[in-house]
Amino acid sequence: MKTTQRLLGLLIFPLLAFAGCHELGHDGPGDYGSVSSSNITGEIQYVDTRALEIEIRADSGRTSVVRYDNNTRVVYQQRNYAVSNLEPGDQVAMRTQDRNGRLYTDLVTVRDSVQNRVYSGATGVLRGTVQRNDPRYSSMVMETNDKRQVAFYYDAQTRVRYRNRDYPVQNIQAGDVVDVRTRDRNQQTPTAELITVTSTAQDRTGPTGASLGRLETLEGRVEYVDTRRGLFELRGPSNRLVVVNLQYNPPRTISERFNRMREGETVRIDGRFTNQDRFELENFR
Repeated sequence: MKTTQRLLGLLIFPLLAFAGCHELGHDGPGDYGSVSSSNITGEIQYVDTRALEIEIRADSGRTSVVRYDNNTRVVYQQRNYAVSNLEPGDQVAMRTQDRNGRLYTDLVTVRDSVQNRVYSGATGVLRGTVQRNDPRYSSMVMETNDKRQVAFYYDAQTRVRYRNRDYPVQNIQAGDVVDVRTRDRNQQTPTAELITVTSTAQDRTGPTGASLGRLETLEGRVEYVDTRRGLFELRGPSNRLVVVNLQYNPPRTISERFNRMREGETVRIDGRFTNQDRFELENFR
């Protein structure tokens, strides 16, 4: 949880669990109609301020994507904050409502801020720009925002998040701007638990950058559809398998067409290769 008073990081405050539960028992802003309500307690994984979505991993281990709007309140230490102040690692209680099969929240109560745990030594958070990613040794070097060179390891349990999706850690490249939550903070070289990519080197080249390639048309059979991650696998005439990602925050017509997609059907699409085996969808034909 980002706050303007860094003094909070030097103190251990009560979790105010009772106060949070008390607030969850009352109606808050936001009109979601006559729908069923439930509470989710867990850890913030990602906040997408453009798509207005929060990913939360519940205490039970289940991960959910919850939508919010301008009326959604975030309460921490009996004060109100914007949703954009939430950070990966914040422990929260979230009041949710099901509307047309999608979860929405109008109230998020922060039970424990990741910033408190950083200052108390329970974990560590690094922020900066990747200088080198070496898969041979499962290690990465980054330059932090205060211009320090820091190395850390990653392993099979390390999770990489970018634009509300999971990606292999090997996709991270020099120039990517990341937030890294580490475990084993007391070790000389810590291990990353969660890497959140806030912007990529490709983002800064823009849509006309060479890294995205030229506009191409693909046709093939749909082998697999992952609606949660917004991707599908397409097998072309030469038996080549390509992973196709939806663009970030795609137009509604494309989202609706993607949601109707079924394994085994043949599709023709336009887009650009982001690497040899990944293709970013721009349009259905």
